[in-house]
Amino acid sequence: MAQFMRGKISEVDYWTELSHRYGLHIHDSISDEFKKWKGLAANPDILALVQEIKAKGFKTAILSNVIEPTYNVLNQAGYYDYFDEVIASCKVGFAKPDIEIYNLALNQLNTTAHESVFIDDKQRNLDPAAEMGLATILAENPAQIITSVRELVGLF
Repeated sequence: MAQFMRGKISEVDYWTELSHRYGLHIHDSISDEFKKWKGLAANPDILALVQEIKAKGFKTAILSNVIEPTYNVLNQAGYYDYFDEVIASCKVGFAKPDIEIYNLALNQLNTTAHESVFIDDKQRNLDPAAEMGLATILAENPAQIITSVRELVGLF
């Protein structure tokens, strides 16, 4: 999974390896199953927050550990269009908590760590960002994220 998430092996190679390693029968249309997963629906309140932040002149990005089929579904749904940049592990070859992915995000946004906020639902992904000087928010639920972001950037 780590290799697949970083785009080091193809989707076909990943499913083939799983099939051989565990004796699974994986059908050729496995990627289509990702389109049916309801967990990929965006939260409208979070998307509204992104628009609010951008309207105030802030840049926004998605920094995501994501495999190719999930990336494709989210991209086709238009969710990535809300953000200035999308740094997807399967496209860039690094994944959180690799320090390189945080540096790549800062470079693509043309900003510094001290001018940035990083939100994640896993503390292990927040720790390297905090060490670099980014403000961090541990995501617990949409309401808490919205309140924390507004407080941190002075939006009320």
